[in-house]
Amino acid sequence: MNAPLPAVTATLVEIAQALGVTKQAVAQRANRESWPFEAIAIRGGQRRLYPLATLPTDVRQAVTYHRTVVVTATRGARIKALTSVLAQFEEEQEAALARRQQTAEAVLRDLAGGLSAREALTLSAHSEIAQGWQIWFVKAQPLKKSASWAPYANAYNLVEIPVSQAVRAAFPEVSARSVQRWVGAYEAQNLAALVDRRNGSQLAGKTAFAATPLLAAAAKKLMLDRPGIRTGQLHHLLKTAAIDAKTGEILFRAPSYDQVMRFQKTWIAEHRELYLQATNPDAWKNQCLLAYGSCSDEVKALNGRWEMDATPADWLLLDSDGQKKRHTVSVILDVWSRRMLVVVARTPRTVTHCFALRQALLTWGVPREVLTDNGQDYQSGHFKQALLALSIEHRTTAPFSPEEKPHVERAIGTLNHSILELLPHFTGHSVAERKAIEARRSFADRLARKGELVDFGELGLEAMTAEAMQGRINTWLAGIYEQRAHASLGRSPFAQAASWTGEVRRIGDERSLDLLLAKPADGGQRTTQKKGIRLDGTWFYAPDLARIDVGSVVDVYETPDLGRIVVYFRKNFVCIAEAAERTGADRQQIALKASEIKRAVAAEQRRRLKAETKGLTATSELLDRHLADQAAAAGKLVVGEFGKTASPHSSHGLTEAGKAVAALAGPKPSARAAALAEQAVKAMEEAPSNVTALPAAKAHATPLEGLTNREKYELWLLYDARVTAHGGEVEVLEEAWQRRFWLHFPGTAMFRTEASMAAARQEADAR
Repeated sequence: MNAPLPAVTATLVEIAQALGVTKQAVAQRANRESWPFEAIAIRGGQRRLYPLATLPTDVRQAVTYHRTVVVTATRGARIKALTSVLAQFEEEQEAALARRQQTAEAVLRDLAGGLSAREALTLSAHSEIAQGWQIWFVKAQPLKKSASWAPYANAYNLVEIPVSQAVRAAFPEVSARSVQRWVGAYEAQNLAALVDRRNGSQLAGKTAFAATPLLAAAAKKLMLDRPGIRTGQLHHLLKTAAIDAKTGEILFRAPSYDQVMRFQKTWIAEHRELYLQATNPDAWKNQCLLAYGSCSDEVKALNGRWEMDATPADWLLLDSDGQKKRHTVSVILDVWSRRMLVVVARTPRTVTHCFALRQALLTWGVPREVLTDNGQDYQSGHFKQALLALSIEHRTTAPFSPEEKPHVERAIGTLNHSILELLPHFTGHSVAERKAIEARRSFADRLARKGELVDFGELGLEAMTAEAMQGRINTWLAGIYEQRAHASLGRSPFAQAASWTGEVRRIGDERSLDLLLAKPADGGQRTTQKKGIRLDGTWFYAPDLARIDVGSVVDVYETPDLGRIVVYFRKNFVCIAEAAERTGADRQQIALKASEIKRAVAAEQRRRLKAETKGLTATSELLDRHLADQAAAAGKLVVGEFGKTASPHSSHGLTEAGKAVAALAGPKPSARAAALAEQAVKAMEEAPSNVTALPAAKAHATPLEGLTNREKYELWLLYDARVTAHGGEVEVLEEAWQRRFWLHFPGTAMFRTEASMAAARQEADAR
């Protein structure tokens, strides 16, 4: 059946009927006068639809008048025909009702004493409801009989069908299936089927599943093992489970589809929490897991506990390769004040978390403890070692237990659902949201390609880098998040932090912190060998490595200078090791100094051992006594008591890192440098008279000639202190050779060797 044509258009046939001409005549005029039309596909070809607004005036008026006449005539004919049908139907119904009434009375007489009052009521009520359907169905034409059950049931439930008060009280609501069954029985004059001999109140809850525990258990298992299973799938699997696969025995009677549907719906409604836990554990935790206590009650101070977490962000940002990719955020939250710090990165890595930790440490201070999940980024040796060196306790939640760090989880949710989700690069909190956003952008893109009418800037499709997003997040944190009152605090995070009057531990040496958080070099640990430490195919050595036994495992960290590494042993700073081929250090001098230190260390160890063992019984005498005691004891065994000693534990990671910083900067100049400087000044005062008397080859001689390497090094320290005191102005050095010496001497192998030896002397003096 073709759909009705729009009232604003007309076909060739309708125009021809309105004008009283042939279809061909109308087509010729339309072509001659170029009437606009729209061609639509129909079976066997096309049909032209002419908009009424574009037709000539005489044609438009004729079509309008023709439609009015046709509608009026049709309406009158339909009313007349319907009136006749209704009159005939009422006559037939009255006769049929009389016959059915007689039949019903005969049945009742045959069943005299066999129907209870309730059964007699159901017979009368079902018959009256069926009669009401017959009258309603005629008035609801045109309507198919198969499609009438639900509309009639809805009309009955809305009290739109007139029935007696007794019927309405007994059956306030009916279902479409019941109406269909009662009408069928009534029209077939099967009055016995209209009598309800069942007692519904006694049958309540007595379903096939309730009567067959094995069937109910099988259905529950399937619903929990396959959350979201459809009713049809559950029905088929229960039919299969009804027969034992090995013996062929029928275990239970297979239920019908309707029985399965009712049981599934009822059981899920009655066991909502259990079903939700099986289908969506995270939603069950958020909605149903009891939260009587508080995870922040035990935190009583600012920086008492920080919670850290990382999650994929809901924005697509421009990556370094020019492609838009989803980034992640590393979040730190102070539980007591609810302050939050966010770092945007491409992927969650330990380096990213250490960078976020560095910002928080320098901005907020040092926390007592840090709480993270058991992700590999937070359980890496680099991250755990950094916290240990900073004397920060590292606590870890149980696997898959985000509820143990609820504050940072809630903060991430607040970030994702904040005003930032209005940014053009928001990707949606779920797959469905992301698909909808992509569909809107695709539609806008199609519009733009067709008519070039859409401004991509207004659509928000311009590129945004991670740095730009980081700036917007920082602005949101400072201007909105930290100024908005939190229900659990009763005030804003900014006000909560400002109210703290207690101690805040802070790190004074930023460079030492950077060393502690630096990335470990190629795994972080190396074993010392006779030639030094081998890293990336290169040998690194330093005189102070001689203080450590060969074969010891040390921690190594990278520095911006690829020729040097920072070496720790047992959490203590040891030295700065160098690669001679990269830095130009004198290997021979380093080897000589290392041998000297090695001999001194060995001698010191022997001296200490000799002092510790002084006065003890000789080994030979002790052996003789042992043999004699064993013989005298004749097998007796004496067991001594084991004592326990306790010593306080303290971390000196920052202290040792400070030593590394000092070693990188070099030792301070000694007092001898002042005397050398005076000699240099005096020599320069005498230089003009001496230069003219020297041969041409000696014209460029300087007072540096004749000085030892150590004296040159100490003279440079004095010049460096003078330049530093004047803000880095090299012009404070009066002579050109002095400026050249200060600029170029640090780049020589001589300088680096003397710096290492000076550091060794300083370390020996400190001991």
